[in-house]
Amino acid sequence: MVCGKCGTPVGAQDKFCKSCGAPVTAPVAPASKATPAKAKVSGTGIAGLVVCLLTGIQLFILNVPPFTMGMMTIVVGPIAVMLGAGDVDEMFATGLLAGIGSFILLVAAIVSFAFDICGMRPSAKRPSAKCRKFRILSAIMLLADSLLTTLPVIWIVECVSDSEFLYVILVFTILLAIAHMVLAIVTNSKDKKSAV
Repeated sequence: MVCGKCGTPVGAQDKFCKSCGAPVTAPVAPASKATPAKAKVSGTGIAGLVVCLLTGIQLFILNVPPFTMGMMTIVVGPIAVMLGAGDVDEMFATGLLAGIGSFILLVAAIVSFAFDICGMRPSAKRPSAKCRKFRILSAIMLLADSLLTTLPVIWIVECVSDSEFLYVILVFTILLAIAHMVLAIVTNSKDKKSAV
């Protein structure tokens, strides 16, 4: 042990430095890094993640065909113009909108799932309050994505055909998104109560 003022070696029993007379203080042991206990993931949190995944799969199934058709139209449109096919501007614009719109909705579903995973387990870098925000943001994004995906399809199907099976799939997608929202709210309220 050394004096904190002058650096002269001092004994463990000494109360004052023999060289400068400064009081000797016991060295402070460095704080040990306590590993925080791992937070348990609640059953509603896991259910929310599963429902989010199922809804994302539904949205993927619903958005891939318009995305593919939109991209094909973007590729085929200019070729059709070069071959002398009349006015294809409207077809090209529709394909571009369908392709870009479907791509954005697919990315939103993936981001929503990533937010839901981030909201699963609090940590030192991600406290419970931040996890609750991730869960709610995920639920809002997924519900908006479901509505933006299904409502135009319902309108198109109404104009083109009368397929009841497609209606069931679309309604199921919206119900899954609503169930995900409810599970996120329940999980957040349980998390908030346990934090108090």
